[in-house]
Amino acid sequence: MKKKIPMFLLLLFMIIIGCKKERNVVRTLKDEKINLQDTISTGNKLPMPSSAKDKLDKNVGDLFIKQAQKGILNELKKENKNYLDSYFFNKNTLSSLIKNKPFKSLGIKLTLVEIHSNKYGHLLNIPSSKDSLLYFMVSYVKEDGYLDTDNHHLVFNLKNNFDINNRIKDGEFLDAMILFDKNINKVITKYSSGNQNTSSIYFGWGDIFDMIEKNHCNVNFQIGEIINYNDIEKILNSDPVLAKEKIKYERSYKGKEKRLTIIGDYIECLPIKDSFSSYFDMGSLYP
Repeated sequence: MKKKIPMFLLLLFMIIIGCKKERNVVRTLKDEKINLQDTISTGNKLPMPSSAKDKLDKNVGDLFIKQAQKGILNELKKENKNYLDSYFFNKNTLSSLIKNKPFKSLGIKLTLVEIHSNKYGHLLNIPSSKDSLLYFMVSYVKEDGYLDTDNHHLVFNLKNNFDINNRIKDGEFLDAMILFDKNINKVITKYSSGNQNTSSIYFGWGDIFDMIEKNHCNVNFQIGEIINYNDIEKILNSDPVLAKEKIKYERSYKGKEKRLTIIGDYIECLPIKDSFSSYFDMGSLYP
């Protein structure tokens, strides 16, 4: 005669299995809701700097990019994780995204993902040697802060003109996010000693209109790494005008060394710029 398993043991077994499943849960689209009150998740840093601040932004941006090459990107290389030297965003792509935006949408979200070149390489201007790499996918953000269903896009380093009909479905988008979490993000987090890194950027439509209507520029993004605040302070102290910005920069950057961020640069502007390169920090730490 078979012995019956006591009910409490069955319940305990079910709880253990449930906990194991829970530990394996990964991000879902519901997790990607934009907190509109959270300035860390937003990237509306688009107005071009001017006067003395122009020089400061150029110097700080250059230092962030150089530090990333020595630091966080070098770590990715050691682990055979691929990335692009620059992520090019055409202003005509922005115009198309606006023209086709869903009713009552708030803007777009750029999410860090990992993609396979054998799946998307035919659409992108990327070296064939890179099997998988760090990339951004763009999603529309609806009025409630959630991402629009099955409406994600590749917009950087395109081989041909952007086509709004080349939509990426939710499943593919989630796969690319999960791949990033399992691989590249682990290397980045370990290097940054657990510091909160930029994993996505939010553009409101107002900022995108400003970029297109006022600046008429394409945009180039590069991976940056926050440097020691003391090095930023030296630049601030070199000019009485810049020194007035010290409190803002200290609040934004101090204690956040080794954190990944994203540096944007306006390029190919009309009319042609005659001043310093206009960097902006899309990691939302920019004062």
